[in-house]
Amino acid sequence: MLCNVSEDGLLLSLRQPLPLGSRVSLTMRPPGAPALGLEGEVVRVTPATTSPAGRFDVGVRLVGENAELRHMVSPAESRAARSW
Repeated sequence: MLCNVSEDGLLLSLRQPLPLGSRVSLTMRPPGAPALGLEGEVVRVTPATTSPAGRFDVGVRLVGENAELRHMVSPAESRAARSW
């Protein structure tokens, strides 16, 4: 489950943790926009604090060409941790 998004990364709530440094491929489907294929690296894994027990907050830093997402999220929205 996507918790928030910024122009540089995503915060996910997952049932299983992912190893730090893992490369991940994600597909994001923002409302009213086409699906975006994203590539990232896991940079943070912690027990979830705002999700149901047993979940993990997983921070993913976007890598490579993720220009579509950067155009959709302004710097002000990024600082506010825009949620979808």
